[in-house]
Amino acid sequence: KAMSTLLESIENYLLGCHDAVGLLVFVRVQHSLRLVMQRRRIAVLDPFFERLSQVLWPRIKAILELNISSMKNATNRKFGPVELAPLYVTKRYAELMSSISTLTSAAGTAAGSGSTDGSSHLAQELYHLRSELVALLQRLAHAHFMTSKDQHVFFINNFDQILTLYEERHVVNGDSREFENLLLAQRELFAEAEVRGAFPRLVSFVTQTEQMLNTLAGAESGSAESQEPPQLDAGIVEALVHDFSQNWRGGIKQINDDVLAYFANFRNGMEILKQVLTQLLLYYTRFQDLIKKVWTGKAPTFTRDIVSTATIMME
Repeated sequence: KAMSTLLESIENYLLGCHDAVGLLVFVRVQHSLRLVMQRRRIAVLDPFFERLSQVLWPRIKAILELNISSMKNATNRKFGPVELAPLYVTKRYAELMSSISTLTSAAGTAAGSGSTDGSSHLAQELYHLRSELVALLQRLAHAHFMTSKDQHVFFINNFDQILTLYEERHVVNGDSREFENLLLAQRELFAEAEVRGAFPRLVSFVTQTEQMLNTLAGAESGSAESQEPPQLDAGIVEALVHDFSQNWRGGIKQINDDVLAYFANFRNGMEILKQVLTQLLLYYTRFQDLIKKVWTGKAPTFTRDIVSTATIMME
């Protein structure tokens, strides 16, 4: 009678419970008690523990599905003005996932190994929860930010918020690795957009010229005739050399100011700044390689104004 009364009380409580973390704590306590009974070779409570699993796991699954549905149905109007800073939803997600990860990893599994154990379905629910969060961020980014660079900043700030909290809580799992990959991808896109914004002529010239040279090389590879050095407009190249030599420090300052303004996390901002400046250095190195490839003989006089790579790295 005592066990029946306890189970009835728990079932009534679960009807109005929306605390997934609290229920997972409940599962861990039940699991610990079950291990105690197993060590003492007392099997009389096994049916009781089985019944607890039968009522706890479906409710945990239902609560997670409500969270998934909430993010899936979230509209722009529910959030009001959205800024580049992380969303409050992102922090709530990170805190929830950190708690779940802590509770499920401390004992290896969240519950016993019985057939009624719902922990095997937990990973699937958490995967859907992460997917809906990313989809929500994408909807808000496209709805509130006109430029792709601002969208990249929005993604970076939110993904960094999640990973920062994971680091504080010592969470290392598939979810953290997935957000690390998402963050790295957005950093690369931001670095490309930032360099294009600060040095648009240089980037356009390098990409278009390399594409043209690759096309010519492919066409000439099947020809028996000897390949001649490619030709470029010396006036355009000279203008780019002079423009870069006069404005490269100002461009780097603009990049630095943008990064400081966009990213509140100093460590994250410094990593992004290094990545952007590395991308700039790569573009400028490719620009110099194009000049060497075209003018294989006597170098034009404007090459004297080329800023050395060492000077840029020092800056």
